[in-house]
Amino acid sequence: MAAPSRRRSRHSANRRNADFELLTEERREFGYAVIDSIVDHLDELPDLPVSRRPVLSDTDRNALDVPFPLHPTRWQDVLADIRELIFANIVHQDHPRYFATVPAAGSFAGIMAEALSAGFQVFGGNHLEGAGPSLVERNTLRWLAECCGLPAGAGGIFLSGGSMANVHAVAAARQAKLPDGMDRAVAYCSDQTHSSVDRAVRLLGFAPAQLRRLPSDADCRLDPRVLSEAVTRDAGDGLRPFLVIANAGSTNTGAIDPLADLAEVCRRLDLWFHVDGAYGAAVSLSARLRPLLAGLGHADSIILDPHKWLFQPFGIGCLLVREPGILRAAFRLVPEYLEDYDATNDTELNFYDYGIELTRPFRALKLWLTLRLYGSLELARAIEYGCRLAEYAEARIVAGGVFEPVTPASIGILTFRCRSEEPQPQLHELVVQRLRNDGVAMLTSTKLRSDSVLRLCTINPRSRRHDIDVAVAAMEEVVRAYRR
Repeated sequence: MAAPSRRRSRHSANRRNADFELLTEERREFGYAVIDSIVDHLDELPDLPVSRRPVLSDTDRNALDVPFPLHPTRWQDVLADIRELIFANIVHQDHPRYFATVPAAGSFAGIMAEALSAGFQVFGGNHLEGAGPSLVERNTLRWLAECCGLPAGAGGIFLSGGSMANVHAVAAARQAKLPDGMDRAVAYCSDQTHSSVDRAVRLLGFAPAQLRRLPSDADCRLDPRVLSEAVTRDAGDGLRPFLVIANAGSTNTGAIDPLADLAEVCRRLDLWFHVDGAYGAAVSLSARLRPLLAGLGHADSIILDPHKWLFQPFGIGCLLVREPGILRAAFRLVPEYLEDYDATNDTELNFYDYGIELTRPFRALKLWLTLRLYGSLELARAIEYGCRLAEYAEARIVAGGVFEPVTPASIGILTFRCRSEEPQPQLHELVVQRLRNDGVAMLTSTKLRSDSVLRLCTINPRSRRHDIDVAVAAMEEVVRAYRR
């Protein structure tokens, strides 16, 4: 079927879908204007400041702080407010010189999938109301499980992000290993593990002391020997070790714990082995980089965030579980008004049985469409490119002589510090603030063993070596000006 004209409706009638709705032609014009805005934004990104207005001006604040609207406003005026007031006051996480936190370079395929899913009001909760979406989610999860080395039969669920995925993973571990309650239970992770694990433990009713943060080694990795000794000591004291959380790409440094060795400790001591791969598990798409994650397939559960290194719009996280029935046992609850929707056939899935959300969007569509449109080999090349870009940044920083690496480039993340005797935290904070306020680039500082370091994350496939050069040159100039 030919695409509809941008100027003429395919339908003879120019109608409203509801009393308050726009007419057909108005909806079409509004929709095309939105798409044009998105395409223009993506094309213009390299020439935009990364951060245009960190603080709202009084003019913009007053323009946005309007009374509760009682009467219609022309869509053209509302869209102009969105573009010129709201989106003018954001940091562009998809900018090629955004190197802070974890860049979010949403692919155009993912963006279009978001629009399609919203436009068709797809409910992603049960099989009866969404047989096609349920199958797509199941197959997309299967693809990811295969990449991570999990066996046939593994499954999982798409969630809003890594934080919620970690909550569900801890709940699965509790279901599997603590059938008689949480008293004296203990979980283990390293001092490099993401804070979302602490939140998950707290949310699920564990006391803070029930999560042991063990010291990482010189490479910021969890030492299997240290873990084994801690578990043995706690068990001897009458505690109940049940869960180990390993990192597959820590947020601070990109460090990957020795997954195969940790899996062996967990097998020997009967512990649930969870891998937080929100950042790094997507590396498994690359045949060249996959050996870095050796042992990943031995996990009982894995999380990864497609809105990070699989280039999806916010927010889509993923939890994969070796035995998905454990998730169903942890979360399934069928109220009376949903009994008619209950799928009893093993070939059908009600995804609201596998997580906390009852009403849930069709998150899988954007990743499914991206994989179908571009192919996994193209995404793997983009992942490899991000790793090479971090290696280039390391070489550029060394060559400049103003900074020195602290941890080497590891799957797209580099940490470094200033070569000077000045107070590092003060100088690093100045570098971050000056680049952000000038709109040149975004990076962050962090702490490694209480020492201040600067950090770059280079996974945006829109970034180029030139963007690294611009950012590093600007950082060097801040330091030189500070010393003058």
